[in-house]
Amino acid sequence: MKKFNVIDLHCDLLSYLVKDSKRTFDDPESRCSRQQLQEGGVKFQVFAIFTKTDKNSVSEGQGQLQIYSDLLSSSFKHEQLMSAYAFENASGFCDEQEPLKNGLQRLEGTQPLYIGLTWNAENRFGGGSSTTVGLKKDGEVLLDLMAHLQIALDLSHASDQLFEDALAYINTKQLKLPVLASHSNARAINDVSRNLPLDFAQQIWKQGGVIGLNLYRPFLGIFTSDIIQHVEYWLENGGEDHLCLGADFFCVEDLSFNPLGGFSYFDDYDNASCYGALLQLLQKELRLSDLQIQKIAWQNAWNFLNTFNGKKSTLLFP
Repeated sequence: MKKFNVIDLHCDLLSYLVKDSKRTFDDPESRCSRQQLQEGGVKFQVFAIFTKTDKNSVSEGQGQLQIYSDLLSSSFKHEQLMSAYAFENASGFCDEQEPLKNGLQRLEGTQPLYIGLTWNAENRFGGGSSTTVGLKKDGEVLLDLMAHLQIALDLSHASDQLFEDALAYINTKQLKLPVLASHSNARAINDVSRNLPLDFAQQIWKQGGVIGLNLYRPFLGIFTSDIIQHVEYWLENGGEDHLCLGADFFCVEDLSFNPLGGFSYFDDYDNASCYGALLQLLQKELRLSDLQIQKIAWQNAWNFLNTFNGKKSTLLFP
């Protein structure tokens, strides 16, 4: 099989590094270390700033942003790794209690690729995937600013109501706001709230957005074959030009609520070095052409990235 370069839209290296100053980019426990990214052929990686919504959200978010800046000027540059960062939860730059304008001013001084309004829980902007809460007034103000700054909206952790409200708000106000689900799978294959119903996925695709295949087992299913089923389902229902990679690799030991512990990823697909094997599996089992694999590996994500003003690059993928 031809070896493809890879774009991945979501990993949690930054939240791994911020927990202990002794941790480094070379630690394989992060599942997205320097060597693992190199072995997986990753040429462009989006690093998420992950925080829960609590009193430490902003300080943790700013700490991860500083780590990204340090890596950008040293390791990433040395490795010739193209990158961007994103806020997985808007609480990472805006506290629940502070005036909204303070948080928005903090955001204006940054350049994230995308923002998720909230994580699994509820915050001042809206409801996460474990809630039934929709879009709030502060969320509307944030969406207006994101459209102005050309920061994409990530709907991976949105509640169903937040998803519907956010898309309705964007369309009603005719905001030029790119949307995506950076690390989500198909709810029809595994019925969990973090996965997307088909009509939600198709709304993202209609807006020119993409969906990143998540390799975390609770969102995939019990068997390795479930990976194939998620991809096949998206491809059969119109996702060929919109499916990409958003593996969501993180150090599972850092999360006390992790339901599967050491079994949170399939053994053969448990870190960023796996992309060659993963793409080979998909090509073999689904009989995909090189072009179709290329779209999943990097082309769809690259096309999406190039919709952003000022975020284009001269690097061409072979």
